[in-house]
This record gives sequence, C-alpha cells and structure tokens, in this order.
Amino acid sequence: MILRELTRARENPECLIIGSSDVVISTRKGLYLVYWGRYKIDMVRRQVIVLYKELLYLGRNYPLGYDYFRTRLKTAFLRNKDETDPEKIQELVDRGNFVVKEIKALYMLKKYRTLKKRYSS
Repeated sequence: MILRELTRARENPECLIIGSSDVVISTRKGLYLVYWGRYKIDMVRRQVIVLYKELLYLGRNYPLGYDYFRTRLKTAFLRNKDETDPEKIQELVDRGNFVVKEIKALYMLKKYRTLKKRYSS
C-alpha cells in the first residue's frame, strides 16, 4: 500500500515526499495524512500529540509542582477532545504553542532572577 501511495505522490502535485518512506498527502477535506513506514497518522492529531508531550516535559519544573501541572493539562486537553473542525483545532494548537513559549519565558526569568540574587552585592 505504501508503494502505491509513493507512486501516487510522485504523480500528484498535492502530495509531498519528505523522505524515502515519509509522504504527506492532502485530502479533499483539507486534512493531511502522513505515512511513516506502515503507519498512517492524521497530521492534526500528530501536532496535538507533540504539543501534549512538550507541555508534559516542560511541566516537570513548574513552580506549583508536576502533579498540579499534569492534572490541569489533562483537563484542558480533555475539554477539547470532541473538537472535529480542523481550523478550530489549529487555533487550539497555536494557543498551546503560545503557552509553551510563555512557560519557557517563565523558566528563563526564574533562572535570571536566581543568578541576579546570587551575584548582586
């Protein structure tokens, strides 16, 4: 099946070949299907999973604790689990990426303040 999709990707301008076995194919609904080896994964779903994992990783150093962060993160993702509109999902992913940047800025500010306290006279 993957070989058939690869040949279809070469003939179809809507398809993009990323690597030797990675293909991105756009569908009529505007969704993207990604093939890694034998696995077919919805591109929007992949973005959500990557965002969730990145936020979980950043939550390890959260000032109120990892358990607090994890439960709040889980409830936020479960609140929007039934969303099916790709545009709305993309807006939510963009908001999640903004939160990632804010958390990283929070951590950098915390490090800066610690260094400033340590080395100021």
